[in-house]
Amino acid sequence: MLPQIKRIFKILIPVSLLLIGVFTVPVKIFDIDFSKIMGDMGDARFNNYVLEHGYQYLIGNVKSFWNAPMLYPAKNVIAFSDNLLGTMPIYSLFRYLGIDRETSFQYWIICMFSLNFTFCFWAFYKWSSDIIISAVAAYIFAFGIYNIGHFEHVQVFPKFIAPFVVFWFWKYLNEKKIKNLFFSCIGLVFQFYCGMYLGFFLLYSLLFLFISYLIVYKDWGIFYQLKELKTTLLIASIFLFSLILLSFLILPYLEITNITGKRDLGVIMSTIPRPVSYFFTHIAASKWQILSQHSQFAFEEWWSHFHFTGFLPWFGIIISFLLLFLKKLKQIDKKLITFLLITLILNIVFCLNIGGFSLYKFTYLLPGFSSMRALDRILNIQIIFFLLIFVIAFVQLIRIKPNLKWFTIILPVVVVIDNEINTNELKRFSKAEAQKDVLYIQEILQKKYDPKYKAIAYMPITTKPQEPDIHKKTIELQISTILAAQALNIPIVNAYTGHYPENYMNFFDHMNEEALYLWCHTSGCKIDDIQKINDL
Repeated sequence: MLPQIKRIFKILIPVSLLLIGVFTVPVKIFDIDFSKIMGDMGDARFNNYVLEHGYQYLIGNVKSFWNAPMLYPAKNVIAFSDNLLGTMPIYSLFRYLGIDRETSFQYWIICMFSLNFTFCFWAFYKWSSDIIISAVAAYIFAFGIYNIGHFEHVQVFPKFIAPFVVFWFWKYLNEKKIKNLFFSCIGLVFQFYCGMYLGFFLLYSLLFLFISYLIVYKDWGIFYQLKELKTTLLIASIFLFSLILLSFLILPYLEITNITGKRDLGVIMSTIPRPVSYFFTHIAASKWQILSQHSQFAFEEWWSHFHFTGFLPWFGIIISFLLLFLKKLKQIDKKLITFLLITLILNIVFCLNIGGFSLYKFTYLLPGFSSMRALDRILNIQIIFFLLIFVIAFVQLIRIKPNLKWFTIILPVVVVIDNEINTNELKRFSKAEAQKDVLYIQEILQKKYDPKYKAIAYMPITTKPQEPDIHKKTIELQISTILAAQALNIPIVNAYTGHYPENYMNFFDHMNEEALYLWCHTSGCKIDDIQKINDL
C-alpha cells in the first residue's frame, strides 16, 4: 500500500505544480474575471491580430495567409513578423466555439503555459526518470521569473517542443538511431512554425550541443554511419524532407529579406545579453527585487535583459561543478554533466556582449541570423540547458547521497516561492477598453466604407495622437485600426509589423494625405483606388 501512496503522491506533484503555475501566473495576470491582458496595447494585440488572421484564413474569409489585408498593397505582409502558424489551430478552436477574439487570445496564452510545462516535464522525465525534479524544472521553464521580460512578447511562448528536440537530438548522438534524428528534425521544423526566433535559437543551440558532444565524448560514430549507403540515403532523405517542410515557411521570409535587407550588427548589439543580464531581474520577481535595480538605465535597452533564472538553476550549476570532483560519481555521469555544462557555456559565450565585443559576429554570418533583432529572446532556449544541468545534477547527487532524497520533497515548495511573481508590477491592459477602441473605429469604417475602392486608409483627425506619448499612442491607434478592418474584412493601408517597406513609416507616423501619396508612389498603387476615411 505504501508504494502506491508514494506513486500517487509523485503524480500529484506535477499536476499540482501545473495548476499552481496556471493560476498564479496567467490567470492572476488576467484577473479572475479575465478583464486584463498581459503586456501593452501594442505587441500583445498585434499577436492577437496574427492569430485572428490565421483563423479567418482557415474559415475561408481570407484568400491568402501570407497576404494579410493590411499595409495595402504590400504582399507577404505576415512575413514581416512572426507568424504563429504552429499554434494557430489552438486559437482557432476557441474562436470556432464562438468565443470572442480577445478571450480566445487569453485562452491561447494559458494553453501555451500549460503545454510548456507538460512537454518540458515529459522530456526531462525521459532524461532523468525522476518525477519530482522533472516537475520542478518544468515549472521554471513554463512559469519561472525569467519569463517576465517576455510577457510583452507572447510570440515567444510557443516553445513546448524545444525540450523534446534537445532530448531527441541527444538520443540520436548517443544511440545513433535514425528515428531520433527524424524526430529532432521534424521537431525543429515545428518550432520554426511556432516562432521564427525560437526556431533559429534552437538550431543555434543544437549546433553547440553537437560540438560539445564531440569535445566530451570524442565519439565519431555519427560520421562512420555515413560509410553505409543506406544510412546516408536515410539521413539525406530526412534533411531533404525537413527542408521541404521548412521551405513553405522560409520562402516568404526570404522575399521580405530581399526588400528590407539584413540588420546591421551594430543595431542589434544592445539586445545581445551581457554578463550582468544573467543576474538582473524585473521588480515583479518578488523574492529577487534586490537584483532589479543595479542595471536599470545602465545601458541601452536594459529592459530586455531580465535573464535571472532564479535560485535553483544556479544552485544546480554549483552542485554540478562540485560533483565533478567526487570520486563516487561514475565517469559516464561526469561526462554527461561536463557535456551539458560545455553546451550551456558555448550557448552563452557565442551570444554575449562584453563591453561592445561579441562572438555573435560569427553567428551573425549564418543564414537567417542577420534578420533577427531581439537577441535577448535566446534565453527561452538557453533555459533548457540551465534546467537540464539542474535536473541531472540533483539526480546524481541523490544517487550518491540517498539520505538527501528528503530534499527533493521540499523542492516543489522552494520553486514556487523562488519564482513568485507580483502581477501588480507587470504591464497589463484592460480587455474591455481595448475592445471599445476597436469597436469605435470599426463603426466609423463600417459607416463610411465604399466597396468601389480597393482599400481604405484611416486618417483620424480628432483622435490624432499628441505628445508626450505620441509613438506609443500611434502604435495603439494603428493596431486598433487594423483589428477593426480585420473584423470587417476590408483591405487597409494602416499596419503594424516588425519591419516596414520603404517610405511606409511616414504614413505610419502621420496618417495624412501627403504621406499616403508618397506610400502609393513607392508601392505602385493608385491613390484613387484608396478611400480616405477620417473620424469626423
